[in-house]
Amino acid sequence: MIISAIVAVAVGMMPVNASSQAPQTVRFDQTKIARQVGPYAQTVRKDGSTEVRGFDRLGRGYDLNISANGHVTGHVGDWDISFDVTDAA
Repeated sequence: MIISAIVAVAVGMMPVNASSQAPQTVRFDQTKIARQVGPYAQTVRKDGSTEVRGFDRLGRGYDLNISANGHVTGHVGDWDISFDVTDAA
């Protein structure tokens, strides 16, 4: 999993249909998306989950928890978010 892409989806930088329950493929350029997302702090916990904190380009704080199996939960500004992520085959 690429953390920058997960952050980009969470903060609304990458187009996904939030109301769709069907799996969606997100394609991205690793270098470009990393520049757009900007800096963030990342911590890996003992349980294998990853915590990511930072500020989006609109200045909203975000706090995301990415479980070892790819379930993402957290907050972006006043929004509560939840989605699942898998690497494309």
